[in-house]
Amino acid sequence: MGFRNFLKAGMLTVLAVTLLTAPAMAANVLTVVTTHEPPRLDPAEVVSYESGIATYQVYENLLKYDLNDFSIKPSLAEKWEIAPDAKSATFYLRKGVKFHDGTDFNAAAVKFNFERTKAINRAPAKYLELIDKVEVIDDYAIKFQATKPWAFWEDAFATRKALSIVSPDFVKKHAGDDQWATKYMHDHTCGTGPYMVSEWIHGQVVKLKKFDGYWQGWKENSFDNVFVKMVREPANCLLMLKKGTANIAFDIPEAKLAELQKNPDVNVSIVGGMAQMYFPMKCHKGPLADINVRKAIYLAVDLDQLVKARPGAVVAHGVIPRSMIGYDPTLPKHEFNPQKAKDILAKAGYKPGQLTINMVYIAGPEYQRQGAMIMKQNLAEVGINLNTQAMPWSTFFPLLADPETAPEIYWFYSAARFADPHGMFWEVFAPAALGKAGFNNGYNNPEVGKLLDEAEVTADRKKRTEIYKQVNRIIFKDQPAVFSFEMPYTFTYRKNIKGVVPDRLFRSYQFYDLSQG
Repeated sequence: MGFRNFLKAGMLTVLAVTLLTAPAMAANVLTVVTTHEPPRLDPAEVVSYESGIATYQVYENLLKYDLNDFSIKPSLAEKWEIAPDAKSATFYLRKGVKFHDGTDFNAAAVKFNFERTKAINRAPAKYLELIDKVEVIDDYAIKFQATKPWAFWEDAFATRKALSIVSPDFVKKHAGDDQWATKYMHDHTCGTGPYMVSEWIHGQVVKLKKFDGYWQGWKENSFDNVFVKMVREPANCLLMLKKGTANIAFDIPEAKLAELQKNPDVNVSIVGGMAQMYFPMKCHKGPLADINVRKAIYLAVDLDQLVKARPGAVVAHGVIPRSMIGYDPTLPKHEFNPQKAKDILAKAGYKPGQLTINMVYIAGPEYQRQGAMIMKQNLAEVGINLNTQAMPWSTFFPLLADPETAPEIYWFYSAARFADPHGMFWEVFAPAALGKAGFNNGYNNPEVGKLLDEAEVTADRKKRTEIYKQVNRIIFKDQPAVFSFEMPYTFTYRKNIKGVVPDRLFRSYQFYDLSQG
């Protein structure tokens, strides 16, 4: 090694040691560590939580979710009205809100952001695809029109994955030949939120600074600065959290969570997110077309044992996660009963060892491999032979578009787009019923399709909730899948950080709400 390389290596070693062992930062600085760097910071382009760690602090939406119960609350809009036919919605905007560049937030800014998001046409635009017209009524009132009745007005304007508001003047100032300043906005921000991005050193840190002119004002003990540091090794995130050189850590290795829970200075909060793992079963042909076989499999799988392969996972109760609207607590909880499974199979005419079923799981995640082995053993105990096959997602995914090519039983993870289960129901259980393309296990109950069509045009969330409960009960009775476990989100932070409310949808924190006790 040459002297220059030797010196460089030595400097990097010193830097790493300093990063991991430096004392905790000043009381008004929040230090967050993650193994992922944001791909970009433009809310019109990205929906990933890696970007959201920073952008959720910078940008706001017209509405917002209450993270305790995911009811809809005002944000940049003080109030709103949805038309009786659910084809339009009018928002009445908050006055006196300033962007970080000092310009005014108003209806023209909202219209500009809608047009920009639709023109860029990345993932956030998909949440708004049914909206085709926008009308500025006055400086602080704006109306949106959809192509057909639409249930999800409130959710679409509350999710942080859709219309987050950027300063139009800031975009225009840096546009040049790029009308929407897409390249510039990859690295720069200008919103209405409590924090501004003061610096992004790629590969190292995104620095956020308190916006003194924030419209909600500031409480005592709030953090003036937030440093989101990129620490490539998960083990180093863990070490920094334990030593107190980080206040919040993402990406802690699952195998280390039990050990970390014993640390008196650290909180480990594992919550069921708005995502669930299913084992859909081929319902239209073959042995699994017999509902008795599907019910026997559900009884034969030891879900309590299965979730041990996925730390933090919670056995599912019904078709959708507990935190979502439409969850039905009256449904029977899962029963692990091998003897009952044997009796059902015998009455259906199957002798032990006579039935063979093929299962596919995704190659890579260790918990899926372990879970497949547990299921193989469980089903063997009731006389079913389970052949398991690991398959890369790129090979597996195309098979799901057609019930003829879909595996007999497979692992499938479904996550919500909004705090609403419509997309999850559609994705796993309804494509055939609705006549739409999607992941398909051949399940086709027309009543489910009818109810989901009704939910799609029911803007009243309370009424929609009751529709979803009906859908829950029908699907649960038909048993087109093993409703296995809710996918967990883990939040790890120092115990002196107060005000944490785990975000079950966006897997993030609201730094504005945090303080150091």
